[in-house]
Amino acid sequence: MKFSTFYQLYFPWLTKWMCYCLFQFAFSSNLYAQIPDQINQFDENSIKAQSEQTEYTILLSDLAENPIDVELLNESWMSIFDWFSEEEKTIILSFIAKNKPLLSKYELQVITSVPLDKIRKLMPYITINTNALYKRSWKELFQQDASRLVLRIGKSLDKESAFNLADSLPGAYVGDELKAFMQFKYALPGKLSYGFHLEKDPGEKWWGYRNTGVDFLSAHLFIDKLYKSKIKLAIGDYAIRIGQGLLLDNLFSSGRTTSFGSWIKTPLDLKPYSSLQEGNMLRGLALKARIKRRIQLLTYGSRLLADASVVTQDLTTIEDVPSIREFTSINQSGLHRTKKEISNRQNITLQYLGASLQYKLPKGHIGVNLLNQFTNYSFTREYRIDLAFVDQDKHSHFGSCDYTYSWRNISSFGELAIDDKLHPASLIGIVIALGKNAELISAYRNFHPGFYSLMSNTLSISGTSRNEKGIMGGLSVRINPRLQLSVLTDTWSFPWLKYQTESLTSGNEIQIKAHYQVRKKWLTYFQYSQRENTVQSSTNEFESPIGFEKLKSFRQHFEFILNRNWTLRQRLEFKKSETTEELARGYLAYFDLLYRNIEAPVSFNFRTGIYDSPSYNTRIYAFENDLLYQFSIPAYYGKGIVFYLNVRAKLLSKITIEGRYSLKFSTINTFSTQLATPEKYQQDIKFQFRYQF
Repeated sequence: MKFSTFYQLYFPWLTKWMCYCLFQFAFSSNLYAQIPDQINQFDENSIKAQSEQTEYTILLSDLAENPIDVELLNESWMSIFDWFSEEEKTIILSFIAKNKPLLSKYELQVITSVPLDKIRKLMPYITINTNALYKRSWKELFQQDASRLVLRIGKSLDKESAFNLADSLPGAYVGDELKAFMQFKYALPGKLSYGFHLEKDPGEKWWGYRNTGVDFLSAHLFIDKLYKSKIKLAIGDYAIRIGQGLLLDNLFSSGRTTSFGSWIKTPLDLKPYSSLQEGNMLRGLALKARIKRRIQLLTYGSRLLADASVVTQDLTTIEDVPSIREFTSINQSGLHRTKKEISNRQNITLQYLGASLQYKLPKGHIGVNLLNQFTNYSFTREYRIDLAFVDQDKHSHFGSCDYTYSWRNISSFGELAIDDKLHPASLIGIVIALGKNAELISAYRNFHPGFYSLMSNTLSISGTSRNEKGIMGGLSVRINPRLQLSVLTDTWSFPWLKYQTESLTSGNEIQIKAHYQVRKKWLTYFQYSQRENTVQSSTNEFESPIGFEKLKSFRQHFEFILNRNWTLRQRLEFKKSETTEELARGYLAYFDLLYRNIEAPVSFNFRTGIYDSPSYNTRIYAFENDLLYQFSIPAYYGKGIVFYLNVRAKLLSKITIEGRYSLKFSTINTFSTQLATPEKYQQDIKFQFRYQF
């Protein structure tokens, strides 16, 4: 079917349906309260940069199913709820400590210095009077109904070219088109968690991989309360956050957003690993202990086989000198479909050994962190001038000092780090509360080109703590209970060359967001962002190698609660890209309709939308609803139409089944090279079974 025919058939229907929904909203007289679905409200521009695409979803889902006792809330748990500012988190924890035991979780609503709408967002994830449960014996805890079994399978309905290749060709896939997932998990937040999950991607074999048999296997045992609640213990796969992430952080992080509460990380955090990102976990043993009332110690060890491209330097022509094996890069895709990808699977050993000591101050903390990083092969920087300062040794040693401190309405945070070659890295910031309804935040970063911790994750353009210098600023003002204005600015430069550049580059960015909400009725926000970069533009020796790239985007988003069961969402986004070589514009428009009735066993949601973004530089990211414990944020570019439908049915009291169908029709092939389809459309279908017991 040609795009013009497809467009003519469906666009009139889409227009009529949009008008009908708006008409229904305009004349709807009953607008009921509905708990915001926080799991489905993300900032696409931050999530797309994160490798842990499902971690936050799973974490909030666990809390929604098994809320944590409000009296067990601490800095680690509060870091999940990044809509609170740092001062608001401190106020809530102080209120709980002073008013124990609380008779109701709704007592938090009397805190006048925290906006009421933020407190209401917290309600679905906390509970009260569960101390009796947490004081039960281990045998009784294992008998609690906090387990779930999830089975998921899906495939593309269009035959992809890589599956048609002969087995002898390099690009041929070794497996079938199915994508499969299995998970068993017991989760009692604040006390105990254990489980495992398996995953197979399209094109991968079901069985036969080295060491584990299956392509991806992750398992954990996490005990939150040991020895008078002084010890946390993690066995298997786990995640850790040290300081502000300069040395190590593989926990979920919102990153550079206008939710400034996520800028300040909660240090010395230990949690079970729940992401599907292969190779990003720590695997081994970790223990966190409260030695004294103000002193905490975290020790950990990890040994993981990771995917990497390994090369052999043949030195056999030199007498008594053996060949040397080195790795050129660590692969994070987690895909093992072709013979080449399988040959890179689990090629190197990554080993981490570290300890952190933290002393609690009356209004902050100070911590000291040590990390040893080991790889069984040396890192080669041959032909990579951008890595000229990076150490090639198998062993690397890092140390840092991190801190937080509050004085009146001012809070400061930071981390100062150094490696064994005396390469420094630093991140320092300050938050000023300008009364109850406004806050100002600023953070300065300076990372040496030779500072290279493989597991770093911090506030920067690259997300790592290497080769970057910059300063960020943010201002958030609640003008009235309904209207909030946020501004974010960032200016940065790279002290040394980046990958595939021949000159030093820099950039700046500004984001402005206005959010207006009428509780129980509707909300809207408008967001404008602009980014300017200097980039590599030409490899011709007679032309300047430096050009510019300017990106501008404008987003308008509405959400209407039609009644207690129906919700309508609408978004319109424009994007403009201007470079030395081209000028391109694009747009995306979509409507979502969501049905959810607590008295009905069936719920569903669907999206229909159109997009026209001819250049990859003007690609637009948009969150898509998916099956439970999943979400996707695809990039729309080309010209076409998108549609998907999600259906969920609850059978009996413990069984839920879900299904999803999606269709994307485009005038150009917007899919990856090996996953390309001969047609200009892609259809996907998947099903999920969940059993809670």
